Amino acid sequence: MCLTVEKFKIEIAQEDIVVYKVLEKYGGHIISPYCRFLYEIGKEYKTIIEPRLSRNQFQESYYEINEGFHSFLYEEDAKDEKMDFQYGKFKDWDFRCFRCIIPKGSKIVYGTYGAKDAIVSEEIKIIEEIEL
Repeated sequence: MCLTVEKFKIEIAQEDIVVYKVLEKYGGHIISPYCRFLYEIGKEYKTIIEPRLSRNQFQESYYEINEGFHSFLYEEDAKDEKMDFQYGKFKDWDFRCFRCIIPKGSKIVYGTYGAKDAIVSEEIKIIEEIEL
């Protein structure tokens, strides 16, 4: 998952932010599909946000953010992404949606993933699996 933004601006979360992630369940583990990062429910994680300036075919500039915890702002978008994964290149994997918290005080960047509203954060905590 790669967040796209036109103007890179780091903000500080003024309160806890509820977000949603699509993760693979494999055995007793919860794993991110792209970076293969291992999560545990209830544990808080920290990293850095790392932007990269890119250009499209029309030479227009935009930023991509690969480093950081990527999440969807809306539950329905995460559920749609899960369905896209299940019927796409990851069809043999067991994907689930999870409710998460970005803690107050975390550095964040708002943007999009495809046409969906998304966010990247330096901190995240996986709270619970969401039933479909």
